[in-house]
Amino acid sequence: MITGKSERYWTAVFLDEDFADDVPKLSLEEEEDVTVGGMDLIIVDAEFKSADTIVSPRAYALASLAATLEGIVEHHKYIQEEFAASLSRHSLDLRQETSEKFACQKHQEWRSKFQDYIGQVRYSTIQLLRKANEFLDQDVCISPDGLPCSPPWLSVADEPNAKKSLWRVIACRNRLREISHELDYLVDEAKREVCNN
Repeated sequence: MITGKSERYWTAVFLDEDFADDVPKLSLEEEEDVTVGGMDLIIVDAEFKSADTIVSPRAYALASLAATLEGIVEHHKYIQEEFAASLSRHSLDLRQETSEKFACQKHQEWRSKFQDYIGQVRYSTIQLLRKANEFLDQDVCISPDGLPCSPPWLSVADEPNAKKSLWRVIACRNRLREISHELDYLVDEAKREVCNN
């Protein structure tokens, strides 16, 4: 959460939503380098490159958001690819199957589950895309050059790492849009399969 109305006075608050997760976020080598209560890996890189570099809360917020969004986008891309593979297998099976009653029931069950599951993924992808668009278009007010126009975010242009993180967020938003379009295409393909058979 980021609050404040001016460039000079604002606050960033980060809540760890997955504090109970047992899934390690670092590779084994990185885990060995980080002690409990140790350094924050998001800011370590910037701090050690230059002694004068101070990571602003804004830069930290963008780095954290970019890293989180990249993980989410990868998951959605993987799920979209699994849906595409499932549809491809189903289409191939449907062409090869005889018109047995069992096969027909199996395909109807698959169609129903496919529509339900892809509908849920489409909804969550669209919601993520909407939130990313709101953040970039309303909160940060991205210019055609890819730089922020909103007063609390103006200094991002002066922070190289923050600017790179912002571009990563924009790239994630664009990838979410592509995934959303691909999911729409898969839904249309599934409907065509139903009509053709």
